[in-house]
Amino acid sequence: MMTDPSNDEANHPKFTVTVDIAIFTLVHNELGVVLIHRGVTPFLGALALPGGRVEPDEDLLEAAVRELQEETALAIDPADLSQVGAYGAPRRDPRERVVSVAFAALVANLDKPTGGSDAATAAVYPVYEVLARNARALEQPNREHLLAFDHGQILDDALKVVTQLIEHTPLATHFCSPTFTLSELRQVYEAVWNEKLDAANFRKRILKAEGFLVPTGDKRLPKGERGRLAETYMCGNVKEISPPLRKPGTYFHEPRKR
Repeated sequence: MMTDPSNDEANHPKFTVTVDIAIFTLVHNELGVVLIHRGVTPFLGALALPGGRVEPDEDLLEAAVRELQEETALAIDPADLSQVGAYGAPRRDPRERVVSVAFAALVANLDKPTGGSDAATAAVYPVYEVLARNARALEQPNREHLLAFDHGQILDDALKVVTQLIEHTPLATHFCSPTFTLSELRQVYEAVWNEKLDAANFRKRILKAEGFLVPTGDKRLPKGERGRLAETYMCGNVKEISPPLRKPGTYFHEPRKR
């Protein structure tokens, strides 16, 4: 009896599944991301997202939580992780065929990361500066990698995910005190989007979101500002912002009916 070659394991190439995790936070009103310096080859000394292999008895989220803790000493609730995408270019890792699934989270009150396992160090870096430096490095011949593997692409995609998260969810309010002014909330959006927002337009749009913000009836000066007292708000009991607060320049229109 002949064996079907398609069922022969030897005919199927082996590959490794890994996870990469992009944890974003705000530091002094600037969006940062947790990166490690690799302590092993390949890309020894290069910046990278924390991550590693998925063990046989783990699902992807379990692996992401474990690798993040091992390489940065940071603990995260799996519910806070959003899947970014899968990355499987044949030569993305020079050692072997590796497919990586990436996750992202935007976290307030983040503990200080500490390097461990394959990570020589871990710290929060300004994400827009890192991406700009990485883009410049990739334009140079015989370039040295600023970010290991394809982590520049993963980081750029993860950034898009978190910028959209604050469009649709009340996540931005996590970076404010329990009661806050619109100016204080606007600064969070400006930091995440890396965009200066018109105060009047922001106020008009955000107050249209039903149930998102609840007036407290109190007034105070916005933090770090002078001038008139401003109304304060609390976050309402909503999980979704409707209508969503779109980043300027990212509006989508329904196609015209023929």
